[in-house]
Amino acid sequence: MDYRFATTKRNEEDFASGRVLYGAHGTTAFPVRLASELVQRGVEQLRLSGKTAPYRLYDPFCGGGYLAALLGFLQPGLFARIDGADLNDDVLSVARRNLSLLTPVGMEERIAQLQELERLYGKPSHREALISASVLAEIVSKQERIPDWAVHHHDSTGAVPPEEVKEVDLVVTDLPYGGLVSWQGEADAPVQAFLSQLTRCLNRDAIVIVVADKGQKLTHEAYKRLQAGKVGKRQYAIFRWIGGQQDGTTL
Repeated sequence: MDYRFATTKRNEEDFASGRVLYGAHGTTAFPVRLASELVQRGVEQLRLSGKTAPYRLYDPFCGGGYLAALLGFLQPGLFARIDGADLNDDVLSVARRNLSLLTPVGMEERIAQLQELERLYGKPSHREALISASVLAEIVSKQERIPDWAVHHHDSTGAVPPEEVKEVDLVVTDLPYGGLVSWQGEADAPVQAFLSQLTRCLNRDAIVIVVADKGQKLTHEAYKRLQAGKVGKRQYAIFRWIGGQQDGTTL
């Protein structure tokens, strides 16, 4: 992948899953640099179409909410609202805690937890986590706006989006793949079903960024593909919703 925005490699330990951001068993994290690059490409496309911040962000396969919360930290103050959805109630409880970290109250609670762990056990990992927490807390304190957020128990392949998820400007999601995370819905063609249902909550010219394994075919007539590529074992595609116009673009 040719990085155009996240051009500098940096120490990303502060964002590591399970350090300050909560990790969820049975879910995957997401590369920080790739997330930074993709969200900046998405914002670029929104701005080119005349849309200005703040934006509404949606991750319809959010798992433990790591990616959605990460994007909030990488682009502080950019989002008015962040929604996540998943079928697994166990991971949604983790998603709620992760998205709460974008608020002063949620971050204060997390720091208190880490301080108590450091007091009880005194492990180097707890001290390191507290240092990272101070970095993330500073990001939160300097936000121009604190995003509203919510998570939803929802099958993004088989049902219309939750009523609260509407007027979405930017979708960023890592589709289920591999042995650790698999499709749980009942749709025969889950990617197509997901993209069809997604149109019901999008703003005109919304940008949809999909990451998947290389075996999945990313295509839908309601979207125009703007960019696509491969990163390691993943592929990504950046689409603009064109309101149901016909488009034969495929991967």
